[in-house]
Amino acid sequence: MVEPRRKTAFYFTVFIIPCVVLYILFFIAPFIKGIGISLTNWDGLTPKTPIIMEKNQFESLILSKLKKQSDRDYVLKIYSLDPEDNSYKRIALNGIERRKLERIFRRTKYEPSLNKFVGLDNYKKVFTGKVDPDFYPHIYVQQKYTATSDLPPTIAKKDFEKEVLGNCR
Repeated sequence: MVEPRRKTAFYFTVFIIPCVVLYILFFIAPFIKGIGISLTNWDGLTPKTPIIMEKNQFESLILSKLKKQSDRDYVLKIYSLDPEDNSYKRIALNGIERRKLERIFRRTKYEPSLNKFVGLDNYKKVFTGKVDPDFYPHIYVQQKYTATSDLPPTIAKKDFEKEVLGNCR
């Protein structure tokens, strides 16, 4: 029995839409976000909004540039002035609060030094070999015995060859 074309199109749409939405949500969106992050110098760990900031700097760079009173109230709800340090300190945030605060900070054109848009400079440095030595991860080799370390009274031969002579080669 042949079903009407409209009915098959409906079933096709009902089954394909969730797949397309999930594909976009879990593959396309992170891919695009990754491209955006790769064009900044953000290390992925430091917060995009400062945790602590001097009072004068906070008021001149952020509070003075906020146009909406609701944004100003929200920022002052998140940051509190510490009279001892004469600085503003941020409270702990969940994901939604953090994203809202980041949007507000973007409107003020504030960019922390570790989250600036650098375009393709990162790639140029990598391909020309002009990167900071700390850019690439290093293998850490633990040396148990050095010229200045105190040696135990006896060392097994296999440990001596492996640990002491291994470091000399």
